[in-house]
Amino acid sequence: SWTRRITGPNGKFLFGLLFVGWAVVFGVGLPLVPPQGANSPYGGIGLIAMFTGFFVMMGFIWSVIGE
Repeated sequence: SWTRRITGPNGKFLFGLLFVGWAVVFGVGLPLVPPQGANSPYGGIGLIAMFTGFFVMMGFIWSVIGE
């Protein structure tokens, strides 16, 4: 039952909002971290952004194709 809610028309809006939220959070948050030095968390945050963005976009594609 939960898969029909995610893959239905409302799922597109859910994953669309998740993508916009992801872009805002990491678009604003990542430039705030200084990239200088080996002990900077810039690379770790970028890796988290890359993986979460991948899964959000795969969910969006799944919800669009699944309809």
